[in-house]
Amino acid sequence: MEKLNPNLLTLAREFCGLTQSELSQKTCIVQGTISKIETGLLEPNNDIVDKISQITGFPNTFFYQRADILPPATPFHRKRQSLSKNLYNKIEAGANLRRLHIERLLESVEINSNIPFSNDSVQTPFETAKVVRRFWKLPKGPIRDLTRVIENAGIFVIEFDFHTDLIDAYTMSTNATNYIFINSRLSGDRYRFSLAHELGHLVMHNYINPEIEQEANEFASEFLMPEDDIRPQLETTKKIEQIAALKPYWKVSIAALIMRISHLNLMTKNQIRYLWMCISRFGWKKREPFQIEREKPTLLQEMLNAHNNELGYSKSELYKLLHVTEELFNNIYNDNDTNKKLTLIK
Repeated sequence: MEKLNPNLLTLAREFCGLTQSELSQKTCIVQGTISKIETGLLEPNNDIVDKISQITGFPNTFFYQRADILPPATPFHRKRQSLSKNLYNKIEAGANLRRLHIERLLESVEINSNIPFSNDSVQTPFETAKVVRRFWKLPKGPIRDLTRVIENAGIFVIEFDFHTDLIDAYTMSTNATNYIFINSRLSGDRYRFSLAHELGHLVMHNYINPEIEQEANEFASEFLMPEDDIRPQLETTKKIEQIAALKPYWKVSIAALIMRISHLNLMTKNQIRYLWMCISRFGWKKREPFQIEREKPTLLQEMLNAHNNELGYSKSELYKLLHVTEELFNNIYNDNDTNKKLTLIK
């Protein structure tokens, strides 16, 4: 008989936002027993597993899978210090749970990866962005659907609520698959910039260094707003209203456009300072005009459809494959926004 995987007990607990003490109170299991189970020092009996299953909502079979729990490829750095430990663990658990489901689906559906990895000791972020755009044969000008471009390269974009505004997105990688987990709270323009930022991490950063966040921002700016294409427009743009008018075309924030102007040295420091003052005076720091529609990932839904339609899996068979109940599946993937619901047809 398979032994319980203690990592999955921890994952289920943290996904539910529970501490060991809280799980102990809800299950009437001594906290020391839970601690020993999670550290692999104690193999629980069926009664204990049943109690944990009932409280967390995970079926018993979930805890007996062979699976590893992975950290983010790029840690949260300074922002992690502002998060409670419980919320930080909940975000990571949510990402790992979705990754485990995708890995189960990938056992029957093949997704080809097509990512040009950079030697970060040779190329600058700007050069890398140009290389990636050429490699993917992207046309000049703005990228109309960045999410589709990234998913077409075999990178999974997984959106869910991080329950905080401190973290926009982060990446996770295995030997075969790359993931970008993104906060569903983001506005459409911030969503796109965050995707491009995390793509920069994927293609550039094999090792963590103090400059990786700045480098990822530089990559994202060039990737979304190539200098050769945007410079002629920005050179003739002086007023904040003119800059704002470019937002719907490039699908980036007004703040990102001002930063691009600054990085390309198209205005003096005083002129840039005046633009930031306008942003504050108009209240655009909290909410900019010209809202950009948030893009929608589709790759995971397409994999579920393939299992439904092409491989003949019923809903109950898919729940069994993923080691979830119907209620848990809906809790993980669905919320009040019907545009983001994942569906199982049969």
